[in-house]
Amino acid sequence: MELRALTLDDVDELLKITSHPEVTKFVPGVIQDREMLVSWLKDKPSADHEYMILQDGQVIGECSLDESSGDIGIMLYPEYWRHGYGTAAIKQMLQTAMDLGMKEASAQTDRRNEACIGLLESLGFIRCGIGWGLSEDDLEMPMNKLQEILIFKKSLEMKSGSRTALPI
Repeated sequence: MELRALTLDDVDELLKITSHPEVTKFVPGVIQDREMLVSWLKDKPSADHEYMILQDGQVIGECSLDESSGDIGIMLYPEYWRHGYGTAAIKQMLQTAMDLGMKEASAQTDRRNEACIGLLESLGFIRCGIGWGLSEDDLEMPMNKLQEILIFKKSLEMKSGSRTALPI
């Protein structure tokens, strides 16, 4: 598995990912319009580290690290779930965060996304809060129809004071 920086040339493949109903089942407000994706890619801040996840040269997903907030995200095609690709990608995002001198990383997932919760907890993320996944369309909905989001944090500071690579 390898990561490659996301470029404008990836917009159609990214659109396939963000439009896949199983991939985005637990991701509120994901962009599913080509023009909006192009605009987002052109305007995204330099602190947004966005990558395509590749296996044997083929795109299998997308992952990201927001340097300003420490938030890590990942989307994989369903046929690649539970094969270690998500773990490897998040470990690489954590290593990137450490290389940038970040002291903490965060992640969020829908409370029903048991696979992602297990993945985050296996990598040392700790549940620290609950929020609501809101998109513009959700603002008129009753609260019991909104997606409840679990918020996770992970300290990136090493106890010994040295930074070392995470095993992949």
